[in-house]
Amino acid sequence: MRSREIRVRRGCVSSTSLVLLFLAGCPDPKGRFNEFSARIPDAAIKNNTADAGGSVPDVNGTFYMGFAASLDYDRPIRLICENELKPKDEKSWTLSLHCTPLTKDKFLPVGDTVHALDGVVDETGHFKSDFGEVNIKGAANPFSSNDIVGNLKVDGTIRSKDRLCGDGDGALIRPFEFNLAGSKFSMIRVPKGTEGAALPPIETSCPKEEIDAGPTPEADASIDAAAEQSDASTFDAAADEVDAAQSDAN
Repeated sequence: MRSREIRVRRGCVSSTSLVLLFLAGCPDPKGRFNEFSARIPDAAIKNNTADAGGSVPDVNGTFYMGFAASLDYDRPIRLICENELKPKDEKSWTLSLHCTPLTKDKFLPVGDTVHALDGVVDETGHFKSDFGEVNIKGAANPFSSNDIVGNLKVDGTIRSKDRLCGDGDGALIRPFEFNLAGSKFSMIRVPKGTEGAALPPIETSCPKEEIDAGPTPEADASIDAAAEQSDASTFDAAADEVDAAQSDAN
């Protein structure tokens, strides 16, 4: 392809033709891309926490919980929970969790339901819930067949009407002592009565937040290259038209 400099120097072009050429202007692909981007709402961080109206997503209902103890994140304790979210005042709510452990092999309810009552949820969706001392049957113990006695706490955020997740804490008392700081948990909504093979894959931590930060440097460079290529092609085509018109005039 001939360069812009060669094209401009080629022949004697009339001032009238040049004026028409530059008044027509060259396409600006990057400019059009920016205009298009400006019309699309910014996705920002998709965290689905409290909205500007001062409310949090409704997380009443049945949730499937995975509590991944810091002892081994790959073998979580599974529970099926009934959540109760109630208004407390204008800017806070109470969240009660009623959770029944599930067997580690067939994922069926076993043993007593454990309760974390009236955890306070603030206007950002953040909450803390304390189950106190819990007793979990050996059939729900992902590490052995021994019964579990311990204290469980969760410190999380309501991410959407279908998910709560965050950090776990507490202490294992039996069958041996262990500090549960650094544990993780996640709760995802399921239809009431879901159990066993009908349950979805377990989640044990918050998914990574998706951020729309605009074009990456690589994408921006591609846009620049496309714009320059398009500019050069358009300029060459227009110059050809000017040359042809000049030849006809001669």
